[in-house]
Amino acid sequence: MTPSKFICHTLYVRHPTVNEQPPDNVGEFSMPSCGPCAAWNVLIERIGAHLEVSVWLWKPDKYISIRTLSLVPFKGGKHWNSTFDEKILQVGNRVTVQVPVEDVEQDGEYQFFIAMSAMGHIPATSGASRVEDLKDEVAVAKKIADENKATMETLLSDVYSVETRFVFIQDKPSFSDFELWAHRSILSRYQAFGELIKQATQERSEKDINLAPLTLAVEEISFPTFCSLLMFIYTGEIERNIDPTRFAISKLDRPPKYAISGDSTRDEPCWRPLDPGDSPWNFKPVQWDDLLFAADLYKIEELRAICQKYVIEAIQNKNAVETLIHVGTRFPKVKEAALNYITRNIDTMFADGNDPFAPFLQNPKCHELLVEVMLRSRCMHL
Repeated sequence: MTPSKFICHTLYVRHPTVNEQPPDNVGEFSMPSCGPCAAWNVLIERIGAHLEVSVWLWKPDKYISIRTLSLVPFKGGKHWNSTFDEKILQVGNRVTVQVPVEDVEQDGEYQFFIAMSAMGHIPATSGASRVEDLKDEVAVAKKIADENKATMETLLSDVYSVETRFVFIQDKPSFSDFELWAHRSILSRYQAFGELIKQATQERSEKDINLAPLTLAVEEISFPTFCSLLMFIYTGEIERNIDPTRFAISKLDRPPKYAISGDSTRDEPCWRPLDPGDSPWNFKPVQWDDLLFAADLYKIEELRAICQKYVIEAIQNKNAVETLIHVGTRFPKVKEAALNYITRNIDTMFADGNDPFAPFLQNPKCHELLVEVMLRSRCMHL
């Protein structure tokens, strides 16, 4: 069976069921599109006996060929359409459809397809036929996505095509001697990197340095965290256990040499690869809060949302105050989640004379946040 000619993008959603009551009645996650050029965010919210599903586009900057969104339960049956002005699916705008929970719940999960069409409607077909069409659509899309991912992984470690290097001027000594390489055309898909590359290119042109690689300094992000950031930019996947063999890396004390062949004006890197003994690679897993700061710094919104979610989910007695002070002061959603957690668990966190705020008393925000916790706790017990 061939995929439906009416469908141009299909998402297959599987998500654990959520509670009926807030705040645990929502779930948010990202998904690659069936096509290689787009990525989507999906928000589900349980509202009584219904599930509200919202979808919005993260990239590219514009995508205006979709007119109809159709939600189809995996187990077949009826489906729900939402038709809209095509411009509504430009970055950040949401399309929402509401369906009965019982129609999409199966084996402790919500399972359904989100099919998007460039037409003003999706022709009606039988439930079984539609599901089979969409299963084929997802299979084709997965094959394309796997091939694209493999290509991007190859580029990420390809020392012969990279032309932009990152140097880590404030990292640990063991990592400040190394350079991490990438492609400016891929980085420039994100505005923050595009601006950095444009500025560095202008400065290099003014100095009449045409053969040297483009060099960008990284001051606030560690080497392994930046590796994780690059992996997401290239593949759309989050890898916190860093394998240095998957990246293009050189050493500062023996940088790549550049030469020109004949009349060509293209730089050709002549790499001397790292010896196994050169590598101080004993990375600990990249922490979600470190990756959150990196995503925020470089304005990678999709990664920022994912990291923020995991930071919030990881809040517990032993790290709630640290998360509130070190992360919550920059991210309002994290602050609210940490404050709520501390307020709900204040009796156990302050039991036996313990003061979880004591290690942070020198932080200028500590007193203000402690007062807010006390006020919330008082209101909760009124």
